Amino acid sequence: MFPAAQILHVALSVARALQYLHTEQRLLHGDVKSPNVVVRGDFQDVKICDVGVSLPLDHNMQGGDSAGDSQNSRQIPKIPGKFPTVSDPDLCYVGTEPWSPPEALEPGGIISDRSDIFPFGLTLWEMLALSVPHLPGAAEDSDSEDPGSEDSFDEDSYLAALGSRPPLPPEALDPSQDSVRELIPRASGTRDGTGDPNDNDPNDPNCNPNDPDPNDPNPDDPNDPDPNDPNPNDPDPNDPNPDDPDPDDPDPNDPDPDPNNPNPDDPNDQIPMIPIPIIQIPMIPMIKSQ
Repeated sequence: MFPAAQILHVALSVARALQYLHTEQRLLHGDVKSPNVVVRGDFQDVKICDVGVSLPLDHNMQGGDSAGDSQNSRQIPKIPGKFPTVSDPDLCYVGTEPWSPPEALEPGGIISDRSDIFPFGLTLWEMLALSVPHLPGAAEDSDSEDPGSEDSFDEDSYLAALGSRPPLPPEALDPSQDSVRELIPRASGTRDGTGDPNDNDPNDPNCNPNDPDPNDPNPDDPNDPDPNDPNPNDPDPNDPNPDDPDPDDPDPNDPDPDPNNPNPDDPNDQIPMIPIPIIQIPMIPMIKSQ
């Protein structure tokens, strides 16, 4: 497992490279993965390489659709969408299966600049897990044709897992890696960055796997009966002041039992007299110059 400082250095360097490709060159890398991250020396320089399958991005905020028959290549007709997408509908997203984002694996998925971010998150995941995503114990060379031993390789499980982020192994849960584990879900979660509601990784700070309602704005309260309650600990979900026993009191910190008190900070509606000490300053005689 790499030290957290090295992983964060790789994360920053790759993020800057992708930002340059997306915003300055209007290119989707299209195959972000660990073999395409080049590290020189003791992490002095970190670069991404192999742009042979890169795709041009639109200059406007239009989306695209991935719908092809090939397992690794998706045709991308243009449809209105949210993010910059491939500018030519005849081009294909290729990628590499273990790192492929969900939208590249599903018909109708929008291929955009964010299709580089999901595999970027999995690349950081690799530096903690020391394994190819979805291929535990596989050869480090992810370009190999053989994804694993024929005796142990479960193709159905492998295909079902594509487009998701695997849970980290126990050895990757060291407290020294907390900052890295907080970063990974931001890249390899859902497209809106909120995390995967079906994620089985309990260390994902962007989702609560125990929350029965993935749309609950309060995922830290899995027992909240009202997923739309902005104050899940308040028995009255419409109370704007959940810490106040009286839900109708506009000032929850008001000690005045009258919630309609226009001066909630003054329980007696009076300004108390505060004694101010009088300090006598001695007179200093003036000396008249001659």
